[in-house]
Amino acid sequence: MDGSGNVVVTGSSFGDYATIAYSGAGVALWTNRYNGPVNGHDIASAVAVDSSGNVVVTGSSAGSGGNSDYVTIAYSGAGVPLWTNRYNGPGNGYDSPQTKSSLAIGSDGAVHVTGASEGLFSSDFATVKYVWRPEIAIQLLLAIPPKVNLTLSGAPNSSWVIERALELTGPWTNLSALLIGTNGSAQFQDNKSPYPPGFYRARQ
Repeated sequence: MDGSGNVVVTGSSFGDYATIAYSGAGVALWTNRYNGPVNGHDIASAVAVDSSGNVVVTGSSAGSGGNSDYVTIAYSGAGVPLWTNRYNGPGNGYDSPQTKSSLAIGSDGAVHVTGASEGLFSSDFATVKYVWRPEIAIQLLLAIPPKVNLTLSGAPNSSWVIERALELTGPWTNLSALLIGTNGSAQFQDNKSPYPPGFYRARQ
């Protein structure tokens, strides 16, 4: 449950992750599905909500080698996908956060995922920590393909890279480096965006 009494559930639905948010009265608010890159079996096993209302889901997803990887996905409180991360262990084998206790969110907003993971010589466990800044946002200003105008806000003063992908799972293409000023924002124009333009992200 989040701080407003909304209920979030996750699990597997016909081979996909399925995550659904309901109001405290049981009204469906949003639904998100995740189908991995090989259209295989994807099983969400844990869900957590941070202090800002962002929803994080983790579980196992079939990878390109036929074995499963950790897949962790963050959604905003409104159900907008924020980021997706896959973890494939060094043995390129079976990696899976298997229980509802496989996921935890720290007081600093960092996401921790743990589970079973194939090492080079043995079956191990692996714990992954993801650090992110949910206050950073990319806003679409104008989209008239092939030109897309964006603004990046909330970023600390430093260099950032804008990347584009046709799918949230990637692959991501490096478009441009931005130097963020004292106001924490910058504007960017993608002059060669395909149609549809897909997704954009900022990486420090």
